[in-house]
Amino acid sequence: MSLSTVTGAAILNHAQIEESLVKPLESTAAIALCSTIVRTPGASALRIPITAATPTASFVAEGAEIPVTDADLEELVLTPRKLAGLSVITSELAQTSTPAAADIVGGGLAKDIAKKLDMGAFGNLPAPAPPGLAALSGVKAVTAHVSGGKMTDFDWAAEAESLSAIAGGNITHWVAAPDAALLVATTPLGGTGGLMPALQPDPTLPTRRQVLGRPLIVSPAVAPRTIWGIDNSRSFLAISEEVTLESDRSVYFTSDRIAIRAKLRVCYGWPEPATVVKITIPE
Repeated sequence: MSLSTVTGAAILNHAQIEESLVKPLESTAAIALCSTIVRTPGASALRIPITAATPTASFVAEGAEIPVTDADLEELVLTPRKLAGLSVITSELAQTSTPAAADIVGGGLAKDIAKKLDMGAFGNLPAPAPPGLAALSGVKAVTAHVSGGKMTDFDWAAEAESLSAIAGGNITHWVAAPDAALLVATTPLGGTGGLMPALQPDPTLPTRRQVLGRPLIVSPAVAPRTIWGIDNSRSFLAISEEVTLESDRSVYFTSDRIAIRAKLRVCYGWPEPATVVKITIPE
């Protein structure tokens, strides 16, 4: 497959972009791994209904009128925002006719885009980035037990799971900063008094670890000494179907290089913040 093109031309068709850019992004970004991914047409917004007040059922005598209650519905609107990445490759690589060339280009850009996507989702980047978890109000908070610079038990996980369940959630993933993941991994088996299981391997993915049967994802985008407990049925990532991968020879003409630009529209959101739990590990 030749990548040699004219200025501003697409270098891959839609199916190739899915394989070389979108799928690597979905398998690399931590927010994609712990969320429900919804593909939207164009720049269309994803509207997620939120039940602010549920209908109330009652025991009713035979023949009596059934009380009427209406559901109070709100909605979370996720409008995909443009997220773009730019890479520069040599003309020699662009002229390579093997599928590996497309994988190198798409994979590299997917990694950069995934990094920025996670920084937005787990932080709070300035506009036009959507507000992230760090700016989300209403999340539950848990503080882990620490002694001598080490975590003493896994009680934080049980407490987080309980808080999410009270709000109607079910934590499916833990997303931790690298230093927090290390502290979890070095917590003594059974703790110093807790009865929670230690960090365990996932039999389906040996390189992945679990806490209370939930996978632990490590991301440098998470603030130090922080772990997020997330229910993937209440964490959404909207990705527009309009994804482009284009090249331009004119920008780096004098050095015989080609600019490769990837562009997509994404947005993340949490319709029920109370099901999200932030675990902080004190110093």
